[in-house]
Amino acid sequence: MMQIRKIYRAMVGLIVSINFVIAVPPHIESSYNQVCWDCYTPEISIQNFLNKHRETLRNLCFKKDADACLMMAQSYAAIGNGFDAQDYWQRACKLGKKEACPMVEEDE
Repeated sequence: MMQIRKIYRAMVGLIVSINFVIAVPPHIESSYNQVCWDCYTPEISIQNFLNKHRETLRNLCFKKDADACLMMAQSYAAIGNGFDAQDYWQRACKLGKKEACPMVEEDE
């Protein structure tokens, strides 16, 4: 019985540590927060952010990181790429980001 508890604790610890690994890195979050969303032409700032961090955020989103999906959705929507934004809005909503759900367009 003690052996089973030790194995269970080890498994829970492993799962918790994996969840900490699958998260938006602080330097990307900082870069996202520094994007000039209210500038006269925010597209340049947003495009620079996407060029630098697109692959990392995409991979994190596909590994079920809702924050990464939300960042991608907001970035794509801000530069007018509604098609890609929809994909990320849907993913973020499915992963529990309730603020993304109203942005999801229903299929007709």
